[in-house]
Amino acid sequence: MDEHKLKQIIEKLLCDYYEKKALVILTGGTSYSNEILEILMQYDNVKYEYIISENALKIEEIKEWRKIGEKIEGDKQIYESIKKAECVIIPLLTRNTLAKISVGIADNETTTAIQLALMMGKPAIAIDASWNPETEFAKLMRLNTNEAYNKMLFDHKSKAEKLGMSFVSVYDFEIEVNKYLYKGIKNKEIQEKDIKSTECSKEHTDVNIIDEKNIDSFITYGDISGKGTIYLSKNSRLTDLAKEYISQNRVKVIEV
Repeated sequence: MDEHKLKQIIEKLLCDYYEKKALVILTGGTSYSNEILEILMQYDNVKYEYIISENALKIEEIKEWRKIGEKIEGDKQIYESIKKAECVIIPLLTRNTLAKISVGIADNETTTAIQLALMMGKPAIAIDASWNPETEFAKLMRLNTNEAYNKMLFDHKSKAEKLGMSFVSVYDFEIEVNKYLYKGIKNKEIQEKDIKSTECSKEHTDVNIIDEKNIDSFITYGDISGKGTIYLSKNSRLTDLAKEYISQNRVKVIEV
């Protein structure tokens, strides 16, 4: 066997070993859309396919998600994608879709895909930011004042969990998804950021740095509310609400 052919075989074997597959199901939510997409795009070893609902197609923020991978549609493609996927991710789960999942409704491609994943025993990870009344956005917009409505939403969540759905906050999402997608080969840029962040925290132990938890944490509205000056590492990741608060309140930002 010649050297070129051997190299091709080795490269294919390595690709098959390292490459992961995941199906992303996009419904009509928008909360933390950019931050979640940024997390998913950092994996070099993952091949994404996605399904998008009709409502999501109308939302401007969701257009960015088209670059994540290949769009699929139709029962056969959806079934094959789920069968090969390490996990199914619902990053922008809405209240409407949550309610349907909890009672087994499958009336469109997105809800059908979620129900298929649950029936096939695939890990189904949903971020709660677009439906949870306890998020910072919901509280800020006073969408958490009706206790009976809140209880209904959490009842839906409980039923969906019994069916096999996992719910995580946007802040814990990367930890959860790493269980299925991480193969020790996050892209080089992310690895370098991890190293620089560690060095930064060592050099500035006497400074009140907001981003002191780790490189993958988000800085939220709650973290900076009421502060006139904040210290951030160069790799701090601000939520949209935090960015808006800084802009509107002229918060002084110092990079350390």
